[in-house]
This record gives sequence, C-alpha cells and structure tokens, in this order.
Amino acid sequence: MDSIKLYQKTNYPKIYQRCYWGNAEYKENEHVCNPLIISNRNEFVEKYQPIVKQDMPLAYQLVSLLKNSKYRRIIDHVEVYKISSGYIILNSLYNHYNREKLSYVLSLLGFMEYSQMYSTNAYTFIKFATVQQLRDDIRMIKSIHGNFFIKKY
Repeated sequence: MDSIKLYQKTNYPKIYQRCYWGNAEYKENEHVCNPLIISNRNEFVEKYQPIVKQDMPLAYQLVSLLKNSKYRRIIDHVEVYKISSGYIILNSLYNHYNREKLSYVLSLLGFMEYSQMYSTNAYTFIKFATVQQLRDDIRMIKSIHGNFFIKKY
C-alpha cells in the first residue's frame, strides 16, 4: 500500500505536490504533519491563489544565489509560487535560531515573518516580489558575492 503524502492532506494537492514538504510521508503527531501546518497551507492558497507553474527561472536564480551567499545558513526549505502580481518565496528555518535576529536579517532581504508553513518547530518567512524586484535582488547579491557559481537563465 502506498503511503499518504502531506500534499494529499491539504485541500490543494496540485499546488503542494511539487514541493519538498508536500512529498513527505504523512505521520500522525509529527511537527510537519501537524493540523496547524495543513490549515496554514490551505489558508495560504485561499489568500494568494498561487498558480501551478514550474518555469520560474528568475525566482529560482535568486534562491540559488541566496543559498550560495553569506545568507546560506538562513535560507532553508524554500518554496516559490507564482501569483498574479509576481512571486512569493517562502523560507522556513528550524527555530534554533534567535527569532528577533533572524527576523531582522531576513527583513533586509525583503522577507517578513509569516504563519508556520513547514513545521511547528520552524519559523516561516515570506517575500513578495515582482519580476523587476527579483532582477534587482539578483543584481545586488551578485555585486556583493560575484557570479562565478550562477547558472545563466
């Protein structure tokens, strides 16, 4: 018998079946399988109405840059969604970090604290970005860290 995946527990399996969280096996009483997380994910879709889309090179280029920059320790469990006004980037980190310091540093990158979307023992941060904002962020990070490791899109 096939195991139940987390995306199957949401009201929006088509949205979550492609993300890391969604493909985890459902286990009762786990931090990532918590009803609060599933409820938050349903509310996220109802509020922002993300489009199921895989081709988002600028958004993924920004995520790649962040993961390979001095910020790599505070970029984890990233999910990217296309919305009518641009993109949403979710970043969820386990809560062994100081929340205030983490919020401050991520705010410098345009992220703000959001409802827990990955696990009950992780903080989630959200960033809204237009295509131009993604380009500006990419340019800024490249200017700081160079672009020797960047895949061209």
